[in-house]
Amino acid sequence: MQINVKLLPHQYAAVSAKERIIVMSMGVGSGKTSTVALIAIINMLQGKRILVIEPTYSQIVDPFMREVEKQMVRHGLMIEGTKIWNLNKKNLKYMSGEIIARSAEGGKSAFAGIDGINTVIIDEASEIADFQIFTEAKNRQRKAKFPNQKKIYVVGTGCCGEHWLKDIALKPNTLLLNACYHDNYFLDPEDIEDYSEDYGENSIFPKSYIDQYVYGKFVDGGDSSLFTEIITNAPPKPGIKVAGYDCAYSGTGDDSVICVMNGNILEAVYVRKTRGDIEMKEFQNMVDLQHKPDFWNYDSTGNAVILKGTAIGFANAGGQFANMRTRIYFDLKRKLREGIHVPQHIYNEHWKPIKQELDATSLNLEKESKKPALTGKAEIKKKLKRSPDRADALSLACIPPAGIDHEKLRRLQMINNPYG
Repeated sequence: MQINVKLLPHQYAAVSAKERIIVMSMGVGSGKTSTVALIAIINMLQGKRILVIEPTYSQIVDPFMREVEKQMVRHGLMIEGTKIWNLNKKNLKYMSGEIIARSAEGGKSAFAGIDGINTVIIDEASEIADFQIFTEAKNRQRKAKFPNQKKIYVVGTGCCGEHWLKDIALKPNTLLLNACYHDNYFLDPEDIEDYSEDYGENSIFPKSYIDQYVYGKFVDGGDSSLFTEIITNAPPKPGIKVAGYDCAYSGTGDDSVICVMNGNILEAVYVRKTRGDIEMKEFQNMVDLQHKPDFWNYDSTGNAVILKGTAIGFANAGGQFANMRTRIYFDLKRKLREGIHVPQHIYNEHWKPIKQELDATSLNLEKESKKPALTGKAEIKKKLKRSPDRADALSLACIPPAGIDHEKLRRLQMINNPYG
C-alpha cells in the first residue's frame, strides 16, 4: 500500500537511506516526533514489524501514539476517533505490518519474546543512558521478514560528553543527519520568527546550548560561563527597588546575602552570618528600614521561616527552563547584558566575589531534560569552595516584578526620594 506524502529533506534522506544505521540528531522545531511516526507508518505499510523505543511509557502514549494516529487520519488510513492501538500490548497492527512500542524504563527485559523486527526506532536516544537498549533492540532483528532491509533509526538531540549515541553517530558506516527548525518548511512563518528570536544572533542562550538543542550537534561541554556579557558601568537609572535575599541558617557555613536593585543600580549588598529565624528576620528588617524596597524576593529552598515578600523555591517549575533557579539566572543574564550601574564602593568591596560566582555558573548540557538547566550548586561549590550566595541574591533582586501598580510605585519613589 502506498501513500502520497510530502517529505522534508532530512525525512527523505532517512527514508531512502541505504545504510543500516541512521542517526538523526535533530534540534528544536525540526519535526522530530512527526519524523519518527512517519518512518514507523511507512515501514508498517510495507508489511514490516517495527519496534519503537521511547525513554518512558508516558512518551509512548504521548506524543508517539498520538502522532501516529494523527498522521494516519491525515493520510486516510483510519477514521478520526477510531481506536487502533492495543494499549495492553502497546502495538498497532495494520494489514500485514505491525508497530510495537516499548519503554526503555524496563531495561532489555522489556523486549523479551520480540523477534522478527525489520525496523528499530529509538526515539529521544540522548535521554537513554543504557547502551544495552541499543544492542538488545538490534538483536530483535533476528528472523526479520525482509533480511536485506534491516534498519535502525536512532533519533534524538545531540548530546554532551560521552554517550553511546555520539559513539554510534560517528562510526564510518552510520548515516548521520542533522536538522533544525530552518529545515522544517512546514512550520508557520510566525513559528520560525519565534525560534529565530529565541535562538538567533541576539539569543540569550550560550553557543554550546544552541549548537546542541537547536542544531543537534554533539558538544564536548558547556561554555565556560553563562555570563559572557556583563556591563557594570551603564548610566544609572533609578526606578523600582527590588531586594533579593539568599537565606542561610548556618552561622559558620553559607552566608546570608541581601542585594538591593534600584532600577538598574546595584544600590546595596549586605553579607552576614545568620544563626536562625530571628537573626534572619532581623537582617531583613535592618535592610528594609534603611532602603525601603518596593518588592522583596527571598530564597525559600530548605527554609522554614516565612519572611517579608515573595518566597522563591529554586527547585520549583521554571516554565521554559528546567527549574526556577535557572529561570531567574536568565533574568539576571538579560539584566547584566543590558547593563547595570555598580557604584565604585560596591564594586571595590563586593563585585570580585560576585563575578567569581557568575563565572562559575554554566548550563548543564548533560542533563536529560531538554529545558535549559544550570549546573548544580554542589558543582559550583567544588570550584569556589563556597556557595554562590551573592549571585543567588543578585538574581533574586533582578526578577522582573509582575502585576506592578505603577501609581503606587510612583508615590513610593517620591516618598523614598532623599532630595524631595
